[in-house]
Amino acid sequence: MKKYNICICGGGNISHALAGMLSKREHTINILTGQPDKWNYQITTNINTSTKKSTFISHLNKISVNPKIVLKNIDIVIIASPIMAYDDILNNIKSYLRPNMILISIPGRLFINSIQKNNIKNNIITFLRTPYICLINEYGKSVNINGFIHDKINY
Repeated sequence: MKKYNICICGGGNISHALAGMLSKREHTINILTGQPDKWNYQITTNINTSTKKSTFISHLNKISVNPKIVLKNIDIVIIASPIMAYDDILNNIKSYLRPNMILISIPGRLFINSIQKNNIKNNIITFLRTPYICLINEYGKSVNINGFIHDKINY
């Protein structure tokens, strides 16, 4: 499996779950957040579903409020934030986007409006639903995943 350099923009439940799950798959994970001092460079992911129970620790590469630091050499940018934050995040990162970067939004509702407003030309992927039912256990340190969008995927 190809390994990607991924930057997750946001600090909510989905950002925590994505950081843990994608890092477990050995992708390099950077975090763009307004609260970098509250994040550890290790995140504990607790999976507690009806079909799977496990706990693992994943490692994060860079954590910053500065997009210049976390977007260097990135292949994929995932914006996992409330819809009302899209414009601010895109405005903050657009000067650091390269044409070959892929932008993903979770959730994807109204993301295209923000893309057009900010005149961004990157390839776009949007998810209408979040991939996990999850809740931060301790901000920047651990997350509990209690369900997956699809139980048949090998996590």
